[in-house]
Amino acid sequence: MKKLTASTSYLTHTYPFSIQMEESIPYFGQRFEQIQSPYVRHPLEQTQEEHKYLYASITNVSNFVSVKLSSARNYHLWQTQMLCLLETYNLHGIVDVTTTRSRALSPEMEKQYNSLVKGWIFASISEELLGTVVNLDSAKAVWDKLKSFYDPVLISSQQAQTNKEAETDTESETRGLDKGEIPLDRAYEYLLKVNKGDRIPKRRSAPSEGSFSRSGKFGLILLVNAIYAKKFGLASDLVKKFPEFAVKDDNVLMAIVKNFPSRLDYGEALIYPLLMGDICERIVKRGRDSFEILVNYYQNIMDVIQDIPDDVIFGTIQLLLYITLMGPLAMLSWIYFMLRVVMLMLYFPFFMFYLLFWKVATRVVPPIKHIEKKMKERKKAKEVLALICDEIDKLGHPDARRRLYTGPIHEAARQNLYEVVHEILTRSPTAMQFKDESGYDIIQLAVIYRSERIYNFIYSIGEREGIYRTIEDSFRNNMLHLVGNLPPSQKLRRRSGPALQLQRELQWRQEVERLVAPICITQKNAFMETPDMVFRREHDNLVKEGEKWLKAVAESCSITAALITTIVFAAAITVPGGSNQETGIPVFTKEIAFTIFAISDAISLFASSTSLLLFLSILTGSFDEQDFVVKLPRRLLIGLCTLMLSTTTMMVAFAATLFLVFCHKRPWMLAPICVLSSVPIASFGILQMPLIIDFYRSTYGHIFGIPENNNKLKTNDI
Repeated sequence: MKKLTASTSYLTHTYPFSIQMEESIPYFGQRFEQIQSPYVRHPLEQTQEEHKYLYASITNVSNFVSVKLSSARNYHLWQTQMLCLLETYNLHGIVDVTTTRSRALSPEMEKQYNSLVKGWIFASISEELLGTVVNLDSAKAVWDKLKSFYDPVLISSQQAQTNKEAETDTESETRGLDKGEIPLDRAYEYLLKVNKGDRIPKRRSAPSEGSFSRSGKFGLILLVNAIYAKKFGLASDLVKKFPEFAVKDDNVLMAIVKNFPSRLDYGEALIYPLLMGDICERIVKRGRDSFEILVNYYQNIMDVIQDIPDDVIFGTIQLLLYITLMGPLAMLSWIYFMLRVVMLMLYFPFFMFYLLFWKVATRVVPPIKHIEKKMKERKKAKEVLALICDEIDKLGHPDARRRLYTGPIHEAARQNLYEVVHEILTRSPTAMQFKDESGYDIIQLAVIYRSERIYNFIYSIGEREGIYRTIEDSFRNNMLHLVGNLPPSQKLRRRSGPALQLQRELQWRQEVERLVAPICITQKNAFMETPDMVFRREHDNLVKEGEKWLKAVAESCSITAALITTIVFAAAITVPGGSNQETGIPVFTKEIAFTIFAISDAISLFASSTSLLLFLSILTGSFDEQDFVVKLPRRLLIGLCTLMLSTTTMMVAFAATLFLVFCHKRPWMLAPICVLSSVPIASFGILQMPLIIDFYRSTYGHIFGIPENNNKLKTNDI
């Protein structure tokens, strides 16, 4: 038997590393080295592995890995530090099978080290990223998953493979689809057939045989073109059958943003039957509340009766007092509910007739048919948008959402598309923090592009609203500097004239002033300009154009008002039919038509005089910036309304005069006189009413702080 030398005569676990093996120890008549397997360890070696694992398990990962992995931006630093940690403990073979391990481990130790390395990785990545890899079994699976997300070498090789497949698509087919040479419906049919394995014969106007089976690029172009053509039904079918087309890049979602159907304008919204469901829902809710009041009233009475004390007199007084105080309230609530039910019963037949008229008008009247078509397109576009976002959510990792959502949500903020922005933020609340190439998020873009529906999201983000009080861009421009710059011309042209354009700009400035911190009002940017200096420089020409436009409108309207005043004043002096020579009393005093003439002539005179004075006050008044907010628009609005009233009553007085003088005992002539008199009234109303409505909505309407339907976000996730 060979000798075993040791520094001590007694082997203990306290000094395991002082033992030196000269030769193999005999074990049941055999050499130990001949019978040992990779997983059968001498007790000394097992003790060494246990101590090494214990030493590794108490390691503070943050001492080695100072970077917390969150995106591709810091992946290289994180990977380098993590590999250094693994190499320190000779564990890099856990995540890299190509690396030769210096020692074999037993299955139990292999499992323990695998859990240890996986825990190290979990401790050094962001919480959002942890959700995508937490369910993976091994440390290597977690490592490979993160590598597939962020490793630039692997991503570039995958992209090269994708580009190689795309280059194999038939160029003639792609060019034909881009130029519109292939109908979308036919292209979709061929795409379905080829993906089912059918053989398609070659045609001049259709894709060649078998090209669709590998034509991801062709399918993507087909989907984008279907959206641009507003074939949302076809686009919906494509996304459902080929979901990979929707997530190949952001072109599909960007196409939705650029071609999302517009909302109904003010006039269209007035006639579209949208209110029936809302009215019924509110009536049912009020009725339910009324029933709850009655039930609570009854329950409280029963509680009072049960709690009546032994003193019958005191208990009776308490019960009568409760009935006296709460009884009228319950009865009023019930009466109010019954009145609403009666109103609904009276309103329902008229609304049903209105719906019937609407259905007929959509087939006969082109403008109403256009409204119906627009609403259907909006509904289908929302469905396609939801389908695309569903496919993006299925990708799982955050970088995919950032890559596919960033461009579209910024473009939607520029276009004031609330529906798109709300859909994206509902699925990915962190998208509100995404920056564009200039470093702006959606709230800053909403201010720059005057997108009030997007700006109103600031009222639903809770604590993050305070960030925008002092936020600055790379040129130290705060929110007031941004609103001081002129928006794009297409945004300005949405208003009727320069005066309304300047009014809206001033309203935006006042709104942002209420948002930002007081110090930002006088803060200078990198060009040493305050917000007030930027606003005056950018809007100097608009102020001049607004002043010129208001004076032109006031001057032309004042001429019309002066003419009407002269005419009705002369008509009041020379009454129709003349006067009695002896008494001076008009001849037609007892006629009803004469009474109508007198009243309408007086109203016309007073209204025209009022409008004339208002227009003169505009011509002779000041044109300071702040006057364009309320003062000048209000004067012009009242002047236009009184001018329209004076024109209408003047025509009524003229019609009454014609009837008195020329239609004696011929009442049938009243009909043509009324029809002809209504022509100038209708003409003036059609021409001037849009301007009056615009002035009223712009001056007295509110566009800020108005929550949209379902405008609810998880503020904790933003």
